Amino acid sequence: MSQVDLDRICIRAIVDDLPADAKRAFGAHVGRLVITSPYLTGDVAQTAIGDVPASSVVVLTTFSAELFASGASSLRTLRALLNAGATLYRLDNLHAKIIAAQDFCFVGSHNLTAGALRKKEATLGTSDAATVRFVNETIEKWLASSLPITLQMIDDMEQHIAPLAARFEELQRAADELDQIVAAAEVRRREEQKQRALKRRLERQEREIQGALRRASDAHAVLRQRIRALPSSAARYLALQRVLNSSWDSHITLMGSAGADLTSWLIGGECVALTKRERYLVVMPETGRLGWPALNKTRLTRFGTDVTPNTSISALCQWLTGFAEAEGERLIAASSFPPS
Repeated sequence: MSQVDLDRICIRAIVDDLPADAKRAFGAHVGRLVITSPYLTGDVAQTAIGDVPASSVVVLTTFSAELFASGASSLRTLRALLNAGATLYRLDNLHAKIIAAQDFCFVGSHNLTAGALRKKEATLGTSDAATVRFVNETIEKWLASSLPITLQMIDDMEQHIAPLAARFEELQRAADELDQIVAAAEVRRREEQKQRALKRRLERQEREIQGALRRASDAHAVLRQRIRALPSSAARYLALQRVLNSSWDSHITLMGSAGADLTSWLIGGECVALTKRERYLVVMPETGRLGWPALNKTRLTRFGTDVTPNTSISALCQWLTGFAEAEGERLIAASSFPPS
């Protein structure tokens, strides 16, 4: 319950336990207490009445075989209220949920049933004189067109309701099974929609990737041709290797075969010597991607992929990890030459 300066505004909002709040609000000295609730089950109404004498309580509800057969309303609850001294009336098509005294009333969605305590309900309470008077006047009009509920009526209903209740339970089970079937079908449909959407997304991504590769291939066609026209050495095959070093972080290199000397290359019949620990340009002919690995006698390592505005090599500490794992096989066949 939330409460805002009741002495001035006189409004309460109840979203959970209306019966307990009504009991606290009305106490024992409220004069007549009127309850309108289409459905009544359990002892919820008795809790709401609290310390108010039952003889001062008027209950306006519905009286229907359908409701008693379904368990929406309880003949036992009606009998208990009558036996306690409350006065009960029936009013067809009643839907209002109200608890009203002379100077305070609650109006909202709470039925006085055990089920309502487990549902998401909301009710407002107020002591505003004009509002309380209007609510009580409306109830008086409804009571004028209502009919009393008697113990004899309850006896008659109880005598004949059992077969209907059994049939309703059977229908309720069938309805529950149908609800489960429909819910399961909806879950399957949503999963199928999700899978179709995933498939479309993956297909779209694949088309985008292939399109990007085609555009890259077209854009770098001239570069590929020029690279392939350059004098070249025989191919040397390098393997990806993860290095674990106590003084360095773990990193990946491209390792030459046993006995390989990557600082010496035979190109066009001439021996070309490269400088150890210098960085040399590596070009990927298929995509035009560039890299600057540090050259060692047996391996390529520490790949940089950027240049600064003055063309000096940057990203010197960028490890090979992502670049070499993605491009390693094509790096083996890439052209390597010292920058001019």
